[in-house]
Amino acid sequence: MGRIFSVVAGSSVEMGEVVQGMNDERVGQLLDFIGAGRTEAEVVNSGLASSDEIQKLLDGLVAEKIIRAELMSDRKAPILLITDSGADLPVDLIREKNIVMVPMSVIINGKKYLDRFDITPEQFYDQLRTVNVFPSTTPPSIEDFHRLFSSHIAEYDILGIFMSKKMSSTFEMARQAVVNNYNLYLKQRKGNTNLDKQFRIELVDSKNVSIGSGLLVLEAAEGIRLGKPIDVVKERIELLADKVRAFFMVDSLDYLARGGRIGHGSAKLGSFFGFKPILGMEDGVVSAKTKSFGGNRAKRKLVDYMTQELAGVRGRVRIGVSGADTDKELIALRDMILKTFPDRDILKTSFGPTVGSHIGPGAMGIAWLPVGEWD
Repeated sequence: MGRIFSVVAGSSVEMGEVVQGMNDERVGQLLDFIGAGRTEAEVVNSGLASSDEIQKLLDGLVAEKIIRAELMSDRKAPILLITDSGADLPVDLIREKNIVMVPMSVIINGKKYLDRFDITPEQFYDQLRTVNVFPSTTPPSIEDFHRLFSSHIAEYDILGIFMSKKMSSTFEMARQAVVNNYNLYLKQRKGNTNLDKQFRIELVDSKNVSIGSGLLVLEAAEGIRLGKPIDVVKERIELLADKVRAFFMVDSLDYLARGGRIGHGSAKLGSFFGFKPILGMEDGVVSAKTKSFGGNRAKRKLVDYMTQELAGVRGRVRIGVSGADTDKELIALRDMILKTFPDRDILKTSFGPTVGSHIGPGAMGIAWLPVGEWD
């Protein structure tokens, strides 16, 4: 049975000492050729040296733990991380982290747009100023997920992290795609003799929306970068989902009233007195936290919540802020956080069309997640 080789992560100093000790300049060429993964036949027939010489080099590199050798049928598939556009992660960050984003759809004045593909957050809020109807949203379909899974399952195991299933049917659409097409995916994976024949598609309910979900996706991306198995990454994200804290305030109560989050009477009363509710995610749904009169007082309340809960917390904490067409105000909110937590990195993003359809322009939010270190 054939083997497949890959380079073990290690310092250039360690590799250099081993190469020098083996006294063969072709080791560097061989390592470059092997890269992230080459079959034994590919390496032996690479032409870098005779078959016997290459075999000796391979045995030496394996013995020195510079490369690893796995039976081709036992090799685990790389992990493909997917999420929905409701996670509100910036497009450039999604590309950098090798995340696949499945778009939700938003309908404005009868016209359907794919979130982040057909319409940007900026274009969405521009349109909201010119129409008198509220937008609506729809999740990706079962067929959308099937096309995505079918395109990648032969080469990858898949980890999907989606917005709260109590607020969207996205998770259920993905689950149904797996159930409906299990045998097809199994056949596709078995056609790839280089990988484990049993495919994995693991789905996680983030119990959050927007940046609260996005922070979990970024933590999963870090685990994948570190080479953690899919079971380990999934288990960690499911545990962290209950630790995400996310709060947001809205500028107009009309969008919340239309979505049933507050009564229409409360919306009118709140608008009359200038109340701005501060809402939070709790057990996968939106709940009222308190009321504020908006402006800096509302932003200060958001920062106070975070300050109270992170008092004494050590180690890594992911923090994100998000706004709906409120860039100037969002920068002010971020600066408030930095005064209290000057050593923290803060992700700044926008509420996209999916979330923006339900909270309206002028909304701002904050989320944080103590993550600690990976084992």
